[in-house]
Amino acid sequence: MDDGSAPDQVSHASVYLVQGALDDGQCARIAEELLADPVTQSVTAGASPAPTGAALIEVHPLPGVTDPAAESVQIAVKAMTGVDTRVQTGNRFELIGTDQATARSLVERSLANPVIHAVHESPYQPEDFATGTGSVPEVREVPVRGLSDGELEALSR
Repeated sequence: MDDGSAPDQVSHASVYLVQGALDDGQCARIAEELLADPVTQSVTAGASPAPTGAALIEVHPLPGVTDPAAESVQIAVKAMTGVDTRVQTGNRFELIGTDQATARSLVERSLANPVIHAVHESPYQPEDFATGTGSVPEVREVPVRGLSDGELEALSR
């Protein structure tokens, strides 16, 4: 950005929202052993506030959008604990040195796709996970046997 409103620093964190009947020990084990690399990452349970002078933006898949990372975590949590869970993932961005509106605009243009992502200006902590509407794709059968060349040509148009 050429207008001087670019952030001085940007930090990123992966967000994992896990719903299920897990106790504190299971949550700690999942966070430490599954969701974070102990050498390069740290774990924060719950949402921490943005640092002073930082604009906070979270990006999460919209309901109904496939979230393969969440599906993998669900499978791993089941294997680790025996507990069925629901998982959603997201990305948290802290943009230091810029205002909230500029940060949101930058993230919407560069780090989110409005067709598949929701952009939040605070930690996203839903009471319950929203789900997409189910739909059954329609299968159309188009008979092509016995069509003349002209009929096949018309069909292809």
